[in-house]
Amino acid sequence: MSTSALRDLSLAHSLFAKGKYPAAEQLLQSILRQDPNCVVGHVLMGMVFSRTGHQTKAEAFFESALQLEPDQFEALVMLALALKERGELDRATALARKAIDCNPGDAAGYNALGLCLYAAREFAAAAEALTTAVELEPRSAQGLHNLGLVFRALDMGKEALDAFKAAQQLAPQDVANYVELFQQLKWMSNYREGIPVLEEGVRIHPNSVLLAEALASAYGSVDEADKAEALFRQTFAKQATCVQSFSEWLFDQGRFDQAVKVLEESLRSHPAQGYPYYGLAEAKRFESEGKSLTEAVRKVYDDPALNIKDHMFLEYALARDAERLGDFKTAMECYVRANASAVRVYGIEGVFDPEGSLAGVDLRSGLYPADQIERLKSHGLPTARPIFIVGMIRSGTTLLDQIVSAHPAVCSVGERQFWRMAAASIEGSWLRKGHRPDDLVPTAKAYLNELAPDSEGNERFVDKMPLNFLYLGLIHCALPDAKILHIRRSPLDTCLSIFTTHLGPGPHFAYDRDNIVAFYRCYQRAMGYWRSVLPPDRFLELNYEELVNDRETVIRGIVEFLGLPWDVACLHHESNVRAVPTPSRWQARQPVYSTSVERWKRYEPWLGPLAELKEG
Repeated sequence: MSTSALRDLSLAHSLFAKGKYPAAEQLLQSILRQDPNCVVGHVLMGMVFSRTGHQTKAEAFFESALQLEPDQFEALVMLALALKERGELDRATALARKAIDCNPGDAAGYNALGLCLYAAREFAAAAEALTTAVELEPRSAQGLHNLGLVFRALDMGKEALDAFKAAQQLAPQDVANYVELFQQLKWMSNYREGIPVLEEGVRIHPNSVLLAEALASAYGSVDEADKAEALFRQTFAKQATCVQSFSEWLFDQGRFDQAVKVLEESLRSHPAQGYPYYGLAEAKRFESEGKSLTEAVRKVYDDPALNIKDHMFLEYALARDAERLGDFKTAMECYVRANASAVRVYGIEGVFDPEGSLAGVDLRSGLYPADQIERLKSHGLPTARPIFIVGMIRSGTTLLDQIVSAHPAVCSVGERQFWRMAAASIEGSWLRKGHRPDDLVPTAKAYLNELAPDSEGNERFVDKMPLNFLYLGLIHCALPDAKILHIRRSPLDTCLSIFTTHLGPGPHFAYDRDNIVAFYRCYQRAMGYWRSVLPPDRFLELNYEELVNDRETVIRGIVEFLGLPWDVACLHHESNVRAVPTPSRWQARQPVYSTSVERWKRYEPWLGPLAELKEG
């Protein structure tokens, strides 16, 4: 290659690095006209098209580079990443492995392989590849960011947090690093630690609506209401489509009329959205701006600006309106489409493993035979402060939480992930090496310390993470004096409610009726075992239907079981002013009602796989 051609290539690289893509493309076209076999020119042109969103053209240039030089490392890596984005995971993975064979000392090959394996949900193998990438290039913020994503998928909370922290410190100019670090802290219910991170991010990136919105949500989660509202209103003024977090926070606060005003204002400026229509349906506002909700949704449904997430929310809104009108067949059809979209939006197809989940329940139960529980709990921390509410999601846990935390001696700390992470660490070790009673007190103390800022000044607190039913053996052994409330609801009403509720990226089983039934069977098996080994003075089971139909008798029994003096406030949970950050936020602020009892009968002809639960 001539000196002039090398100089032109160097200039093209410089233009690309500075983000001057049109100039880089123009120069590369000239280079390739003069030398069609310039491999580096093909690769760089592919990178230009990749950055400017022309993926088909980008792939064509990477392919042509590999035809000229089959072992060209950058082309192998870039084509692997491009094919990953298109879902061609087998070939993408093969190309990434070939890149590593060609240059095993370059982190880019391992990074590409890790991302391909992550997309294929081979998380353990992805973690291995990305760990190697970080070892080869320890100061790669992108590598650490990717490793954090994989650790999160593996439920390795601390490791994910450490990776995101390192990525953010290495690349404070990257907004995504702040966002993922906060998301990890949020997942670990540690909003307070996330606030300084986001505040720094907003200082560095004052025009980032994404960071400002996340910081507003964080303020709202730690009862900094004034700061939260001021920042939400600032972001909403800048971008009226940033409405979901703001309206949800208003809903959580019980400020439904104000949330509706925000949703309607957003739609006036941008009618082609999905979430605002869903939000209006959740607030029971089925008419807006002189139109029925269904009429308004149908008007924008085919707008090309809408994406799959918009359509998911529109289907949920249509379903709610159809249900209101008594058209349960149409409602179920809309719910089926909404759930199918949710699987795609949250990338959870094939993630839930019914057989593995059932085996996990049996494995965990096997760790806690009755005699072992008696031995272990003598090593636990004697405190009655925590009250645990468990059960299937959508079984009445939020209602029960509102009732119990209405007592003046009790506060709610919401749904905490602590025991899920503790069980993953401790029980995994116990399965390999045998029980270590010395693990219990430090774990209990760590739990109390984590919740101290949110429970300070209260005699008792409620942790209402429903899925803690999986970890009751560890919980009871670590905190043997803690009281556990298990609320049960009709299997069909519970599972239909799961299928007809948008739960975000939450439980992976929730958007498929077969998976919901399978997980419900896991729940039944787990609770059947805990029922047989937990002492009745620590473990109380309640029926949702009995709570609804004989409210005062049941609530008095709960208060007595908890060892609390009777307080009439528990009969008026709807007056509880605390935030309710769950999909039950509307119901939890109403008096106890019975309209959701036997709701399944209205959908009986269209239950599909859920009908299996008729037998209980």
